[in-house]
Amino acid sequence: SAGGPPLKDKPCASCHQDFNKIMPKKHPDVGKVTGCLNCHAPDPAKNEPTKFSTDVHKAHQGEKTKLECSACHAL
Repeated sequence: SAGGPPLKDKPCASCHQDFNKIMPKKHPDVGKVTGCLNCHAPDPAKNEPTKFSTDVHKAHQGEKTKLECSACHAL
C-alpha cells in the first residue's frame, strides 16, 4: 500500500487540531481543511513513499520527536 502500512483514519488530526500551525510558509491556503491526506494521499498504484510521506516521517522520527509507527499507522 504505497510503500508502507495502511494509515489510521485522519491520522494528522488526532494530534494536530490547527493545520495552519504546522504547514510550511509557502503552502497554499487550504481554508478549513479536515486533514492533510485530502490532498496528500498516497497513490495506491505506486509502492513507494511520496515526498509528503518522507517529510512527515522525518518530522515525526527526528531528533525532537520519536512517535511510534502505530500513532499514525493501523498495524
